[in-house]
This record gives sequence, C-alpha cells and structure tokens, in this order.
Amino acid sequence: MARTRKTWPTETGEGRRTYPWAEWLDGSIWFLEAGKDYTCSTTAMRSQVGMRCNAAGLEYRTHRAADGSGLYVQALP
Repeated sequence: MARTRKTWPTETGEGRRTYPWAEWLDGSIWFLEAGKDYTCSTTAMRSQVGMRCNAAGLEYRTHRAADGSGLYVQALP
C-alpha cells in the first residue's frame, strides 16, 4: 500500500544507485561494463547518459560494444 513520507530520498539512500557522473562525463572515453558498472539495459543506460549530458549542456557520443558487454561513453564540451 502506498504511504506518505516526511523526507525525499537522497542520491545515496533508499536503494538508489548513484553513478559517478562527474567522473564518467569528464571528457575521457569510458567503457561501462554491463552488469558491473550499470545494471539496467544498455539502451536505458545510453538514455541516462544522454539525459545527464543534456542537463549539463554537454554533447556526447555513445557506442554499444559489438559483443553486448557494455557501452562506450564520451562527453564533449
């Protein structure tokens, strides 16, 4: 049953996983390993990267690994 709360969940609480966005979006080319660095689908992770970059005013590139093992990500100024 739904219930009211007195506080809003924080980024680090209530089972919410936090990703190191500042690190991942630093301009370097990162390989995010599916199942290790993220647990959602690769399509969903690609979407999250896009939303974070758009919110930060960054361009970005992503590329799904050919073997399905993860996602390459690079944020661009």
